[in-house]
Parts: sequence; C-alpha cells; structure tokens
Amino acid sequence: MAFMSPKPSRSNSEDNLIPLINVVFLMLIFFMLAGQIMASDLFKVTPPEAMSPRPMETTDLELLMNSEGELAFQGQLIQLEALAEMVTHALDPLPYEANAPSITFSLKIDEQVTTAQLRPVLQALRSTPLSDIQLMTRQGAL
Repeated sequence: MAFMSPKPSRSNSEDNLIPLINVVFLMLIFFMLAGQIMASDLFKVTPPEAMSPRPMETTDLELLMNSEGELAFQGQLIQLEALAEMVTHALDPLPYEANAPSITFSLKIDEQVTTAQLRPVLQALRSTPLSDIQLMTRQGAL
C-alpha cells in the first residue's frame, strides 16, 4: 500500500510582500500629510529674534537680505538699484481693485544687518506702491 506524499503547498513569495507594500504606502501617505515641502532660500538668513506670540504668515512677495548686504527678491539675486523696479514690476499683474485682498510683502533680513545697511533698502521700497511691509522674525522665549 503506497501512500501518496502530500504535495508541498505552494507558498507564493508575492504573498509575503503584500504587508510590506501596505506599510510602505501608509508611510508615504503619512509623510505627504505631515511634511512640508518648501523652497529653500537663496542664501542663509537668520532673522532677528522677537517675543511675538503670532506665528509667521505666508506672503506673496519676499525680499531677503544677508549680513553682507546682498539682496534676493523672489529667489533671484538683485542689486539695490533694481529693487524698486523689480517690486513694482512684480506688483503690476496683481489686481488693484478696492475690494481686492492686499498684497503681503515680507522683508527677511539677517540679524547681523545694521540699520545703515537697511536704510537704503527701505528708501527704495518707499518708492514702490507697497502699503504694508512685514519684517520676518524668529520666535524668541516669552
């Protein structure tokens, strides 16, 4: 009497990969929801510290100034002489209706910048149609 040996069960190696694929997709979804993708600044700027409980808001236009006095507007290096023209040109396509939301402009300067370095920048911005300029700071201890 010959006994038939049971056929080895076919374990499909792909079945073992399904939980791994599920975990990878869950991690992908988690990082997409939890992470923020932001463009990095053209050069490193450490804003001055302030004791403001209000968090920084996103802005429409941004001007960077590092400790050497270099300027970057909307991600490209510019000279001080071209600042007013560049800001005015950036504001041209934006609506100026009475009920239109105001354009937010932020100035992100390094904490090492002196008032003598900042004064010409503010004078150049005064000749533009901007009505409000926000100075970006980092939150200090309260």
